[in-house]
Amino acid sequence: MEVERIYFFRLRLFDRPQGQLFERKTRKQLLEESFSNKQLAIETHGSRWRFGNFDKINREINYLRVGKVKAETNERFIEGDFGEEILELGVSTKVLVNTNLGLLAIFQNWDLAQNAITIASRIVEILQSNQALSINGYFPVIDQLRDPQDFVEMIKRAYAVRSIEINFKGSNPRDIGLIFHKQLEETVDLLRGNTGQTKISGDFLDKKTVIDIARSTARTGDSVSAKIQETPNSGATWKHMNKSNFLFLEVVKDENIHQIVDKIYKIYEEIESDI
Repeated sequence: MEVERIYFFRLRLFDRPQGQLFERKTRKQLLEESFSNKQLAIETHGSRWRFGNFDKINREINYLRVGKVKAETNERFIEGDFGEEILELGVSTKVLVNTNLGLLAIFQNWDLAQNAITIASRIVEILQSNQALSINGYFPVIDQLRDPQDFVEMIKRAYAVRSIEINFKGSNPRDIGLIFHKQLEETVDLLRGNTGQTKISGDFLDKKTVIDIARSTARTGDSVSAKIQETPNSGATWKHMNKSNFLFLEVVKDENIHQIVDKIYKIYEEIESDI
């Protein structure tokens, strides 16, 4: 039974430092217009990357394919003469995107790219080629999500957590509700910045709050580190969640798309729990 692996990303549209002042389109509108635009394309390594096969699964979930096309010259013998014809050879993969949450699920295709982050990078570049985004004062950012469970287990087992350092960007969609995290992001927005960083230290930081911050950060695609003392007699060392495994889901090839959507939500929601 052949399986496909799906990797998770957070797609966000951030305000440009000098965003437009006129009434502009919503992030959701711009994303749907971009993903459904078959004319958007970028050139890289002799291939043209573009979107196609756009379809709405429901009000929030959109399906599309992203791939690359390369032109090759083929010699043929036609009606007694040799001639050349140009063939466009393409390879693509499936993508599901929740335009409200900015949750992006990319099906890995080894023929298209060595890893999913390369595909995600091409998606960002194609989005950047859409002038409507810059006109409306936005720029796209994609971050790959990691499974926080191993990082959380290290915190639970530790004798003490001495420090925590959080790196963050601007505001996330509505599902990122941790007050601490939200305030940091809103400060970045207020200052018209791009990124921020904060560090908190103490003899015994509250593990539950540290875990809540780690899980919240895992859902944003940003990064968090903790200085952990594993035993009473050991020294404290920094552990980084950006070294954790990438979050992924395996599904049966050609499985019903609605069943896949349900599984994607389940995996994403489990970031916040110990399931």
